[in-house]
Amino acid sequence: MAIEIGKVYPSTESGNFVVLCKDEEASKLYHHTYYKIQFLYTGYKKSVRYDVIKRGNAYDPYFPKICGIGYLGETDDGSTIDMTLFRNWENILQRCYDINSQYYYAYGGKGVTVCPRWHCYANFLKDYPNLPGYKDMISHPEIRYHIDKDILQQNIPDYQKVYSPETCMLVPAYLNSVQVAKDHFHEHNNEYYNVFYRNGKYDVALQVNGMTYRIGRYEDPIVAANAANHARELFGIGILNTDVPYISKEEVNAQNTRSVKKTMVRFIDDK
Repeated sequence: MAIEIGKVYPSTESGNFVVLCKDEEASKLYHHTYYKIQFLYTGYKKSVRYDVIKRGNAYDPYFPKICGIGYLGETDDGSTIDMTLFRNWENILQRCYDINSQYYYAYGGKGVTVCPRWHCYANFLKDYPNLPGYKDMISHPEIRYHIDKDILQQNIPDYQKVYSPETCMLVPAYLNSVQVAKDHFHEHNNEYYNVFYRNGKYDVALQVNGMTYRIGRYEDPIVAANAANHARELFGIGILNTDVPYISKEEVNAQNTRSVKKTMVRFIDDK
């Protein structure tokens, strides 16, 4: 197939592009036939080999392939994609812009957005080490961390909240989960430790086989998370988060502010 100057060709992932001219310099340097092309959707220009055009594999790093809004961009150092961090970025975009995401109702459905700078993964990658909490995360590799948008925007309504370098921080996963439970405490049997924030304290309740069990009420979210974990173990349904610092059943019971009579489940039987 002969490549025609000025002709529009398709790519499999980045839309159509037009061939501008033959790239004589690149052809001589790399001992292959190269052409300069321009993608029609973004205007991005690059030089590609003849066979790349032929196979339709020309790639535009600025084409919004994630939820129609997110794109990879180009890193300054040419570093490869960190797949774990990429998935985190992708999940943020999906929660905010993919109506088919199971979490869209709590994010994009409420008006939460991602700042334009973070539509680009390369920018997200560059900003990530500068987020508050990053140094703590590096110092504690045994603890899983989440990116949180709520702590720095506590007094901002959901429809105005945004994921951005100025509004996000990195926190231990167990604290982030409790924060989410706090923000959505009206949703019963939620997936976040079964912890519900009410009136300045953390209630723990489980639903098992159609029955609701009120475990206790705690001042501290980490104690509440342990209470939920211990209770779930008691019912044989497995804990939800292994990252929370462990607190014994005895200590959890000691910090339960609900009266024993009102608590339907006790971890340690009174002797």
